[in-house]
Amino acid sequence: MFLGDIGQQFLDKLSGVQLYGYGIWESGFRNLTNSVRPVNSVADVPGLTIRTMENQIHIAFWKEMGADATPMSWSDAYPALQQGALDGQENPSTVILTNNVAQVNNQLAVTEHAYSTVFLIMSPTTWANLGEEYQAIFKEVMAECSISERELSRQMDAEAIGKLEEQGMTATYPDKQEFIDKAADLYSQWEKTYGDVISQIRALGNAE
Repeated sequence: MFLGDIGQQFLDKLSGVQLYGYGIWESGFRNLTNSVRPVNSVADVPGLTIRTMENQIHIAFWKEMGADATPMSWSDAYPALQQGALDGQENPSTVILTNNVAQVNNQLAVTEHAYSTVFLIMSPTTWANLGEEYQAIFKEVMAECSISERELSRQMDAEAIGKLEEQGMTATYPDKQEFIDKAADLYSQWEKTYGDVISQIRALGNAE
């Protein structure tokens, strides 16, 4: 999806903050962890205090699920997880693994509720100074690397779940449709801001 027109639209918007975006890589789908109970369905979420990024859509999503969504920087979140002030957090499996979340949470729910990306950026001046020939080479190489990066990211994500289980986490696989249905009302709330993008993504899904 982010390798086509939709991704380019997001990259083009970076010019408004004096940045040149030349690629979008994949961080992976976000999953839920906690230290209270296994999450086998959306009914197990209410009451959990979940750390989120300071992202209004993420916060709204978890509130809709019944969780106490708590926006917090990661530097503050990990000590809060250690001390029990937070029950859990949500991140791609590779991020959960590399940040030693298994040491503070023993439950992993593979919810894949949100997709995370990494934007590759540079100064517009630097991009302009490359010249047309090198810009064309840069774009060609980035297109190839973006596909390879996704393949590697998905392989690492799958391997991360196994490694987290080896570290003592219990993985559950709740029905994602329950989360989709529960979040249905959020689309209307954000449609005014993101309606065009939502429509384009849905059209891609229908085309498949």
